[in-house]
Amino acid sequence: MSLKNWKIGIRTAVGFGAVICISLALGIFAYGQLGGIEKNSTAIAANSLPGVYLIGQVENGIQKEFILALQHMAATDKSAMDRAQADISASRTRNGGLRADYRKVISTDKERDLFEALVAARNNYVAEADRVLELSRAGTAQSKKQAAALIEERLRGSEKQYLEAASNLVAANKAVADTLSQRIEDAVKSARAGVLIGAGSALAAAICIAWFIIRSITEPLAAARRLAGKVAEGDLTEKADIDSRDEVGQVAAAMNRMVDNLQAAARVAERSRREI
Repeated sequence: MSLKNWKIGIRTAVGFGAVICISLALGIFAYGQLGGIEKNSTAIAANSLPGVYLIGQVENGIQKEFILALQHMAATDKSAMDRAQADISASRTRNGGLRADYRKVISTDKERDLFEALVAARNNYVAEADRVLELSRAGTAQSKKQAAALIEERLRGSEKQYLEAASNLVAANKAVADTLSQRIEDAVKSARAGVLIGAGSALAAAICIAWFIIRSITEPLAAARRLAGKVAEGDLTEKADIDSRDEVGQVAAAMNRMVDNLQAAARVAERSRREI
């Protein structure tokens, strides 16, 4: 069925419907992009950033424990060694809580593997530190010397491995955050481009639809106006071309019938004049 045969109200409704559909599609697209942005932002806020903070605190705890071990080894009286020991125990407890909190925000298998490597490095470090503390607690010159040697030979290496494991976790979390941030940036760019394209498409569609509707009305009306002018001048030789069955086409058809009736009346009048 030709669009010209559609009623004007239907054409207008279809035109508005097309613009609304384009706008709706644009809205759905933008909403989907916003959903992706929200998801990635939540992942950064809930996992990556807390992970970086927690492991950063663990790193600080590692360095603090090593310094406390040195202080314990350097202490010459029992009360100083007891204070260092208490501080080491408190630091280990705090780091244990930080590791437990970090375990809750692990989101990838790579992070899980790196965390297990961190735990293994931590266990090795604690074992070496406990040997140093045991020798240091003996309090003799010989035991202190052995503790100092063990620090240089074993504990420093264990601390370095522990810190490297923590740094690897921080780097992994930063990499995840960078990836998610890039996705957010890409989604924003895509949404911005989509909105511009969609708005441009909706505007172009609205202009085309308005032009088509106006043209489908004004051209037949112009033809009907010309026909009415001819009839008013007494010229009954022309008729309107009808290429639609909408309201304007019906008006043109009615005018053609009027011309036919006037032509018939004119013929009757001419015959009557001749008979007279």
